[in-house]
Amino acid sequence: MITINGNLKYTYEVKGSTLALSFLDNPDIADDEITLIYTKNQENILA
Repeated sequence: MITINGNLKYTYEVKGSTLALSFLDNPDIADDEITLIYTKNQENILA
């Protein structure tokens, strides 16, 4: 779990070059699920 500013909590999953962050929401509210997905582009990395 990652905590940002003391109150925003996310779980994270890393698969290869992809990072997925899922907001730990209030289960009583159905519309606040957020997942952010970041992918590292291997082709544009400078050596």
